[in-house]
Amino acid sequence: MARKLTNEGWKVQQIADSVPLLSIKQAEFYLEQPVKFEELFKQATTVDKISEDESITATLELTEELLTARMLAKGVLKQYLLVEHGELVDGTQIPIELRQAMCLLGKLRINNGKIDNCASVHEVLSRCIKPFGDDEWGIAEFSSNSFLHRTVSLIDPDHRCPTFDCIELADIRSDADLREKYSFEEFSQLCTSFGAMRHQVYSQIRRFVAENPIVESSVLLDFLKENRIQKADRFLRQACYRSLQEADLINRRLHVCKSCGVPIKMERHGVGRCSIKQCSQFSVDQPLSKNVELTSSLLILKPHLLIYWFGPAIDELKIFYQAESTGLSCSLFPNSDQCDISIDGYDVGIDVKSYQSPHFLAQKLSGSIGGLSEYHHKIIAVNDNLIHHQREYLEILARYYRGNVKLEFMSVAEVVRWLEDM
Repeated sequence: MARKLTNEGWKVQQIADSVPLLSIKQAEFYLEQPVKFEELFKQATTVDKISEDESITATLELTEELLTARMLAKGVLKQYLLVEHGELVDGTQIPIELRQAMCLLGKLRINNGKIDNCASVHEVLSRCIKPFGDDEWGIAEFSSNSFLHRTVSLIDPDHRCPTFDCIELADIRSDADLREKYSFEEFSQLCTSFGAMRHQVYSQIRRFVAENPIVESSVLLDFLKENRIQKADRFLRQACYRSLQEADLINRRLHVCKSCGVPIKMERHGVGRCSIKQCSQFSVDQPLSKNVELTSSLLILKPHLLIYWFGPAIDELKIFYQAESTGLSCSLFPNSDQCDISIDGYDVGIDVKSYQSPHFLAQKLSGSIGGLSEYHHKIIAVNDNLIHHQREYLEILARYYRGNVKLEFMSVAEVVRWLEDM
C-alpha cells in the first residue's frame, strides 16, 4: 500500500498518518479495487464501524448528512479539548474538522433552499445543544425519520461539555483522549498504586463522588483518613472538585436540587431547575427553598464529572441501594468498574447506560461489552427519563444490537422491581 500511495504522489508523513486508521479489510479493498484512496480514507474516518458480516463497500455509501454530523461531532470534541487547554474559540483558527463541518452544513442548507447561516463558528456551536432534528438546524435530512441520529445533541446545554453521543459519533478513539484529558487515566494509576487494595479504593472513591456533588473540605479529609487513602487527596481536590464560584449562586445563595443535591440553575424569578438528566427532578420547576450554607471550604464537582460520573451514578446507586436493602450480596463498581453493579459474585452483572441515542448504544455494545462479559446474567439498564421521552428505546436497542453475547435490556425501574422480587 505504501508503494502504491508513493507512486500516486503521497508524502511519507501523509502515508504514516493515514494508513494506520484503516482496517485490514479496508486496506485489502483498496489494493484490490479501482478506488481512490482519498475517498476510502474519508469514509474510513467518518462512518460508523461496520460489523463483520457487512461488505466493505458499505463504507462507500455514506450519506452527506451522516458525513456532516460525524464531522461536526469531531470538530466539537476537538474544539472543546482546545478550550480546556486555554485556547479561545477563534473563527480564524478552529479545528479543520469543524471548518469542514460548517461548509457541509452550509451546503445542506442551500440544498434545502435556505440561506447559509453556518459561517459563524459561535452560532454553529450554540446550535449543537439542540438535537439534529430540531428546527434550529433547518435541515430536512436531519429531521427525516431515516436519519437515525435526529435525536442526538452534541453539547450539553447546562455543563457545556460534549455529550456521550458526541463522543461516540466523533470517534471512539476520541473517548480515550477525553479520558486522558480528564484525569481518568490518572485515577486508574492512583488506584493501581494501592496494590491489592486497588479495586476497593476505586469503588470507595467513585461512590464518594457519586454521593457528594457538593462537599465540605473537612468531610473530604475525614473520608480519606477513615479509609486510609490520604494520597488520593490531590486527585480529588484538583481533578474532581473545584471551589465555589459566583456563577453557582442565585441571589448570593447556593440552591440545590431537592432530589440529587447539585446546584440548580435559575429558570425564572423564584424558580430553579436541576441540570442532571438522570435526576427525577430534571427540568422540573423547583422553588428556591433548599440552600446550602456558604463557606470558603465548600467544594463542587467539576462539570465533566457531573455528566460522566455523577449523572449515571444516580441510577447506579438506585439499583445498588435496592440490592442492598433486599439483602443481596452486591458490589458497586466491582473490580475497578468491570460493571456498575454485581450481584452474588459473577452471577449477575448490571451496566447502566444514558446514551441519548439507542442506535449509538447498540453500536457500542455490538463492538464490545467490556467487563460485563465475565458475568453469567448480563443486564443493560437504561435511564427512565430517556425511555419516557423515547418509548421505543429498548425495542430499538434490541433490534440494532448485533453482538454475539446475550444481553437483557431493561429500564432502571424494571431492574429495581426485579430486585424487589428476588
